[in-house]
Amino acid sequence: MINYYSLFDSSMKLFVLFVVLILVAAGAGVLAYYDFGLRNRANNHVYLGAVYQGATERVNEISAVVEFGNGRNLAHSTYYVVLSAWDSNGSYDQVGISSIQGHFFAAYSHTETVRGILNYEYDSEWFPISPGLYTIGLKANRGWVTFSFDSYSITVFTGANYIIVSPYQYVGNRSYTGLSVYEEIYGFNGMLPGISFNFSKIFISSTGIGQGYVDTWSLYDSNIPPNDSLSYRIFIGDGAINIYNVPAFILTIEVNNLLSPAYASVCDIYLSVVNGSLYPIELTRGNYTLFLEYANKDVLRSAYFDINLQAGTLYQINVKANSS
Repeated sequence: MINYYSLFDSSMKLFVLFVVLILVAAGAGVLAYYDFGLRNRANNHVYLGAVYQGATERVNEISAVVEFGNGRNLAHSTYYVVLSAWDSNGSYDQVGISSIQGHFFAAYSHTETVRGILNYEYDSEWFPISPGLYTIGLKANRGWVTFSFDSYSITVFTGANYIIVSPYQYVGNRSYTGLSVYEEIYGFNGMLPGISFNFSKIFISSTGIGQGYVDTWSLYDSNIPPNDSLSYRIFIGDGAINIYNVPAFILTIEVNNLLSPAYASVCDIYLSVVNGSLYPIELTRGNYTLFLEYANKDVLRSAYFDINLQAGTLYQINVKANSS
């Protein structure tokens, strides 16, 4: 579902997926991001992320925020963390992050189909980047697609007039994943990077249907070797898709004495909170700031709370319901 003109759903759709086994959607093909001549043998590429689940839409533009921090990187591997979608002329357009031999870059890719085979045009080392928070995007206009990464952009001709927001896309007689965000590791050798990647504010806009946040996603993981018990997590909640390659903890939030529903946010996770209810979210070890906004005697109030998360924690807040 695409939630037009609204950042938050009235009900909380929040779940954590604990994954140790392969889950492949029936009939869905796996599309490699960049093809460096590696054969598509089993377990060669590992995919971890989420794919859109909703009605097909035609949009002019799609964007997302992606954030990652410091940690142990894979010094001898290549992997990508990307926002991916098909356009109206059959090009698979992607923009995001590449890690090449332990160094991070902005990256983009598009394709053309020749006799049923996808040929890639790409730049996996567009420019170097450091851990941080970035806005990435795809925009189609009169045959041209613009790939953007913060203030940088490049426009290429793919023949597209719009971007397709769909769960899957047919190319010939094969079905491929559609709109998705994921991490793809080439030549997987049983190791994940010690870094997590968090997507949020996945946003679409179109002249015909308006604009809004995309809030309906399902797990997308593929080619996990069946004997591997990797401890990764894929968190899918309102406004966030977080790919945790390192152990994570459950932070449970409880707010008491609320007179009406409140709004809370931690990192890239946004919640609609009611009095006395428990809201579990999954985060990696670290320092976080919880923002709370609530109504009190017809006055809108806000507060910030610093949280040092080192283990599973119940964090309780008691607001002063009758304060002036």
